[in-house]
Amino acid sequence: DTYGRYTLLTSLSMWFIMMTGLGFTQIIARTVPQLRPDATALRRFLNQLLAIRLASGALAAGCYLAATVLWLHEIDLAVLVLLAGTVLLRSLNSLLFEFFLGLNQAGRWGLGQVFRSWLSLGLVLGGYALAGLTGVAGALVVTELILLVIASWWNRRELGALRPLWSLAGLWPYLRLGLTFYASDLVLSAYRRSGEVLVRLVTGDYVHVAQFGLAYDVYLTTAMWLPQLVLAFGPYLTTLLAQGTAFVRAHVEQLLKVLGILALMLVLAICWLGPDLVPLVLGQEYRPVADNLVPLTLNLIFTGLADVERLVLLVMDRPKPALV
Repeated sequence: DTYGRYTLLTSLSMWFIMMTGLGFTQIIARTVPQLRPDATALRRFLNQLLAIRLASGALAAGCYLAATVLWLHEIDLAVLVLLAGTVLLRSLNSLLFEFFLGLNQAGRWGLGQVFRSWLSLGLVLGGYALAGLTGVAGALVVTELILLVIASWWNRRELGALRPLWSLAGLWPYLRLGLTFYASDLVLSAYRRSGEVLVRLVTGDYVHVAQFGLAYDVYLTTAMWLPQLVLAFGPYLTTLLAQGTAFVRAHVEQLLKVLGILALMLVLAICWLGPDLVPLVLGQEYRPVADNLVPLTLNLIFTGLADVERLVLLVMDRPKPALV
């Protein structure tokens, strides 16, 4: 029951975090490689994006708090306030780590999620032991604060004074590309993070939410690296485009082959090992999780294909088909 509450609240928070994106990941991947020779323009560009993300993050955090307070009356207000804070902090952290993607430093970009996973693992266990669900929410806030310090230190050369929102008119040519991808991301987010909400609405039972949510988290742990891995090729393919589309096509074909093989291996591993490993690791009460994993992992085959298609559309500057 407690895990069901946790997974529902964190799933909802991802909706609102996604709302703050505004297509900045695609904008950075497409634009920063072109601005790198001009350090002043690059610094101004980051600070403009950061000002917008701060405003959108604060708005999303307020909306998350209002939505959860009005709907989930049985959950402590302190938990909701702390998780609203994670929405704001994570929206800022995401932008600062995404900037490394544009600088063709995909390793540092990926380290944001690696640090988040390991920090939250240790802190959430300790927080739950100390104060239950409230301690878990506090641990997530501390995790994001640590990440904010790391990301700010790594970007210290580019960070400067935030610019007022009314002075950001020059960003519109960049935002026009990103906003179409942003609309596509919102559709994907509604699809990918709606399961827990739908189960809670239909059953009203947090145990059912937990059984679905845990299966989905296992699947997502595997699936989340796919779009990140694929998008890491964005700056490289953008530079290859100057040599002709044939060079881009050859690399995309190789990427599709490798992802297809890896995805099929993961699906087979879950189908064969899941029914034995899930009860062994989590206990017999979580046995339904193994059944839920089978149809979920079949998505991996198509997720990799779709992510590569979105990458090609980004490189070719064609955002509309991604939304369609």
